[in-house]
Amino acid sequence: MDRYLFEKFVFELDDETYENACIVLAQQAKNIVKCPNANKVTFNYYPQEPDRLQLVAEGILDDGKVQIDGVRMHHAAPDVWKIKVITPVSACDNSYLATRADGNGLVAVRFVNEQVLGDIEADRIIEAQMVAFAVDANIYQDYDAYKNSTPSSSVLMADGLVVATDFLVNNSAHLTEQERNAKEHCFDNLVDVCGTITMCYKYPLEMFGTKLNSYYIANIMTDFGQLKVIIAQPIFPKDMAGFGAGNVFVGKVLLSGDVCIYDYEKYASKLNNQPN
Repeated sequence: MDRYLFEKFVFELDDETYENACIVLAQQAKNIVKCPNANKVTFNYYPQEPDRLQLVAEGILDDGKVQIDGVRMHHAAPDVWKIKVITPVSACDNSYLATRADGNGLVAVRFVNEQVLGDIEADRIIEAQMVAFAVDANIYQDYDAYKNSTPSSSVLMADGLVVATDFLVNNSAHLTEQERNAKEHCFDNLVDVCGTITMCYKYPLEMFGTKLNSYYIANIMTDFGQLKVIIAQPIFPKDMAGFGAGNVFVGKVLLSGDVCIYDYEKYASKLNNQPN
């Protein structure tokens, strides 16, 4: 999913060029996040700077050397959620099924800088700086317009709802083992979102001093808390009449939570060596 987002926000690359780009991003990173006794390390490009799209190169430590293993997409934002972990999403790296701290609600969250948490056990309460990357986006004039455009045979999302629909559908207890194995579990860490937009922004994307494309941010309120939805230009609805406060966003998103905050900041340091 992060490779898909990289292509939508930055540019498409063939496999070899993408792998080389991951190494370059690690070499150009502003800081490194690591902790004792962990075999994972992350290199943060534009780490935790306001209103910045972040690229986090993830590496695996092997006999003192770092093997870069892909790039995570994230975005700096002020919204922090307190969530309770239920279980890992086995089909998706760094992803967990979670509820609100009170045990209500159900979302799937992909963590960034996860290694600072150590072992993550069930019922652990975690605070994460949260954003959402739109994978599929629909924007309506208001909630009534959304309701009127939704066929009676389809599920109508409540305003402010965030739910791990794909995980529930793909892992339903009513499925046989054969049916469950046939599902596309690569989407298990996506969630469905419906929310009224309170503010929206458009930002230019620059990397290595080069201006690329622009992307949009829609601020919505959810039952988990305030959330910034990051929308790449290729995903933005082409036939949309307007985009602003009062409109309603409905779509599938990847929830991304950076856990290197508060007590975890001691694990972040300026980069003083290059990955091998």
